[in-house]
Amino acid sequence: MAAGRDWQDLLNETVLAFYRPDGRKWKKDEVDIIRTLTEAMRSVADNWKRSFDEDEARLESELITTSESGQKSNPHAEYPDPNADVHADLEAAAHHAEIAEKISRIEKIVETRERAALIVMGMKDGLTGPELKKELEISQNELETEMTWIRRNVRAAFKDRS
Repeated sequence: MAAGRDWQDLLNETVLAFYRPDGRKWKKDEVDIIRTLTEAMRSVADNWKRSFDEDEARLESELITTSESGQKSNPHAEYPDPNADVHADLEAAAHHAEIAEKISRIEKIVETRERAALIVMGMKDGLTGPELKKELEISQNELETEMTWIRRNVRAAFKDRS
């Protein structure tokens, strides 16, 4: 069906057309209800086809269909992106894993020193120096002292492993 519509949408629109005052009329004496509905459904489907523009942008949610069993089907997920750079994605994933491992090592270094651990956690959340001071209720001197301790210990730990 056009634009992600299914047979239920077609039937609903057809039945609704009979309820509109200016909608379809059923000539009971000439045609049975099944044939009337069938022809009306063909007409609605034909109207959908004529109004469908293949080049019109559609939302991904319009393309997702649900089967009788409730299984969702997304045509975009079924086919790989021809423009995807798999090697770049793998490199990025490796880079992210390396950074995550370094962050984990830094967190391990500062875990025994509460204020340093809170500063690292705040930096990880994107807090700036002034925001850290305000959040932790510490002075500039206390922040600088902890930052010096963090830098010194992190450098030493990474120097040993290099």
